[in-house]
Amino acid sequence: MIKSELNTECGKRLKECLQEFPMTQNRLAELTGYSQQYISNIVVGKKPMTVKAAKLFAEHLHVREEYLLDEDDKKTVTEMFKKRKNLFDQLNEITTALLNLAGFKPICNFIENWKELGLDRTIYGPFTEGDTPGMHTDPDLDGKIKFSTEIQTPNGKRNKRRTFQANEMFPFSNLVLFWYFS
Repeated sequence: MIKSELNTECGKRLKECLQEFPMTQNRLAELTGYSQQYISNIVVGKKPMTVKAAKLFAEHLHVREEYLLDEDDKKTVTEMFKKRKNLFDQLNEITTALLNLAGFKPICNFIENWKELGLDRTIYGPFTEGDTPGMHTDPDLDGKIKFSTEIQTPNGKRNKRRTFQANEMFPFSNLVLFWYFS
């Protein structure tokens, strides 16, 4: 979406967040330095919401600016992390099933470059069954995290294999071949 483009969904989302918080347009104007008229124009679809305004509004309404800008359907950070956890769970289930089909047994998942990213200085957990630190890391690290899994091969040896980087997407057939032949 071009940020200067008028998107009436942004106004609808801002109105919804104001009602849910609850907060008046006047109060949001006082907190952010924008005029009540400007906020009203966004709500009724007469003015586009800028990235700068979305950032300030999001901070005071406790929602994500991406939600206000209609770039994502997850309103809060909690919702975003739930979505990420669901995606990790699905990926883990598929990967485990494919590895089992090839005779491999996953032992544990981990972040290969955790020290390099400074995650060793952050305390995570305790985690529930199936939950891992990778599901709770800062989204800004997504393109930098290297996820790995220790596996047991059909002959009983244990190996560490790099599974994927968080921003990498490739067909699962390639994943099986990667695991099987590397």
